[in-house]
Amino acid sequence: MLFIRSPKRQTPCRRTKTFDTKPFSAPTRPSPDAGRHEPWPVRSGTRPGNAPIQAPDPLTKDRPAPPLIVTRLSVMMLLEYATLGLWAVTVGSYINANTGEAGAGTFGPGFIGLAGTAGAIGALVSPVVMGVVADRYFSTEKLLALLHLVCGGCLWLMLAARSESVFYLALLLYFQAYVPSATLTSSLALRNLPDADRQFAVVRAFGTVGWVAAGVLIGLLCPLLLGRSIETGLTPLWIAVAAHGVMAAYCLTLPPTPAAGGPKTGWRKLIGGTGMWKNRPFIIFLAVSALAAAPTQFYNSFANPFLNQIGFQHTAAKMALGQAVEVACLLALPALMLRYSIKSLFIAGVLAWAVRYALLAECGSASTWLAYPAILVHGACFAFVYMTGQLYADRVADHDARSAAQGLHALVTGGLGHLAGAFASQWAQATYLTPPGVEPIYNWRFFWWLPASASLLAAILIALLFEERPGAKGHPDDVGHSDVA
Repeated sequence: MLFIRSPKRQTPCRRTKTFDTKPFSAPTRPSPDAGRHEPWPVRSGTRPGNAPIQAPDPLTKDRPAPPLIVTRLSVMMLLEYATLGLWAVTVGSYINANTGEAGAGTFGPGFIGLAGTAGAIGALVSPVVMGVVADRYFSTEKLLALLHLVCGGCLWLMLAARSESVFYLALLLYFQAYVPSATLTSSLALRNLPDADRQFAVVRAFGTVGWVAAGVLIGLLCPLLLGRSIETGLTPLWIAVAAHGVMAAYCLTLPPTPAAGGPKTGWRKLIGGTGMWKNRPFIIFLAVSALAAAPTQFYNSFANPFLNQIGFQHTAAKMALGQAVEVACLLALPALMLRYSIKSLFIAGVLAWAVRYALLAECGSASTWLAYPAILVHGACFAFVYMTGQLYADRVADHDARSAAQGLHALVTGGLGHLAGAFASQWAQATYLTPPGVEPIYNWRFFWWLPASASLLAAILIALLFEERPGAKGHPDDVGHSDVA
């Protein structure tokens, strides 16, 4: 029997001598949840266990989709992540080449880990603030253009920096602008795609394509053209400055996406309102997401210096192989979410992290081949943790708070989680890799076993704490709960 959600229990009709023989139908008055709780198609007597429930955007549902919308949004994602991929992978090698008495001697021991805190701090406040601004005041595409101009200016300051403090300040300001731009591209795509449940993963996959293209350019094409590696220099930063300018111009060509909130929409609602903060499974999900995201900073900050040290060639290009697998995982994600729950996919992604760090721990100059599976498993790590989190946040958010919901997810994962991981990696670097008076850096094996153990612990806690309860807002089993049968 099909259960239909109704705003009120229907008043029983007075018994009469004649009876209506027509089959029961829903009331003509539209339900406030119409569209968000549509019945799922049934295959072989089963319903998809955890597919996202996508509600139509009131500002775009009656507007025809712009031409080539998937292509235009895919290019947006490609440029968005290429701008970061051009320099973020190799900046650790640049810092390492100028640490202590090496190179320009600009940085001190432990600065690679400290630099990782900049991205985490950038995700603490700015994504939610910019999400609220986009939901209430400004068109998303114009705000994106402004943020990328700021990013280009911050990279120029990093190029001109001649001290550790100035470099770090510019890096901190950069992520205050870049992190919200990444969440806003997701919210813009989700609002403009005609079928976001199936199309968003494809569009987001092109962001990974942009990251791969950036890695190939920096790690392979430029060395072939110049005859030398550029991973320890400033050339990647110069290229990224130009890329941010291109992205800023392209943002102005995106489909107009006006603010969703009106003058009567309060800030409390825009940062989650009662819908998200009263959803206990979602709050637990945010907590375990922060826990799972913490160990990623070890890989983000130290994988490139580690691989360069053990003798890898064209390291940035080879690291892009992980993003190539990520594309395949993103394309497969919609089908996987029809068969498996978010909890199962999330645990699989965190366990993949544990495997990756264990492989890196046992990888050395005599067993460099172990680095390849460690790189390739990155696709499952990202897609099954971060992307499922974005889709889950969009599912539970109200129409006029979707950008803020994405910002809240970024705050918890890229902010609190990455910040904790960055401080942990900074301590591990100073203790096990660059202790005072010891050259060169050493003890990578113990260094990598730290995040491997933390990832395994996170997977266990997720299995014990996170529960997708039927009937919670945003859960697919919510479809069948009603007072009317």
